[in-house]
Amino acid sequence: MIFILGILAQDSRVVGRMQLYSVERKVSQPIEGHAAAFTQFKLEGNKKPSTLFSFAVRGPQGGKVKLSFLLNSFFLN
Repeated sequence: MIFILGILAQDSRVVGRMQLYSVERKVSQPIEGHAAAFTQFKLEGNKKPSTLFSFAVRGPQGGKVKLSFLLNSFFLN
């Protein structure tokens, strides 16, 4: 998994745009956001590590941090 991030000025505010890309599946998903990170960790009882994708977005109503588990290739919201 990789992501590309960009910001731009739109209607007197800064808007963030990301594109999450699955190298395995060769599929992308556009996401609104200003910052992002991946991390891997191992849950007790699981044989394989889990991947967590976190990203921040700030809209007209305020900011949010969102967390999503990635399954093999893409999002689980």
